[in-house]
Order: sequence, then structure tokens, then C-alpha cells
Amino acid sequence: MALFMIGLESLADPSDTWEIIETIGKGTYGKVYKVANKKDGSLAAVKILDPISVSKKY
Repeated sequence: MALFMIGLESLADPSDTWEIIETIGKGTYGKVYKVANKKDGSLAAVKILDPISVSKKY
């Protein structure tokens, strides 16, 4: 299985499209937010993961 990393600089800024309305859940790995599309007002839920540090073991 191959893993590919995408540089964050190549991704569009999601805050240009989405506005966070409220936090609707919390978990071990992050939070879930209710968001609204700034263009058409449609609603969605998005999970934002907490940053983690990865240590390599050889």
C-alpha cells in the first residue's frame, strides 16, 4: 500500500467557503462542527482532527 502526502499549501482555504456555526460533538481525535456554505447557505457537518505528533520507530 502506498501513502501519498498532499502539501497543505495546494489546498483551498475552507474558511473561504464554510462558516462554523457551532460545535456539535467532541471526541478523542477532534471536534465535529455544524457549518454553513457561504454561497448557498447549505448545512453540513465537518470533523476537524486535532494535530498529532508522529514518532517513527525502527
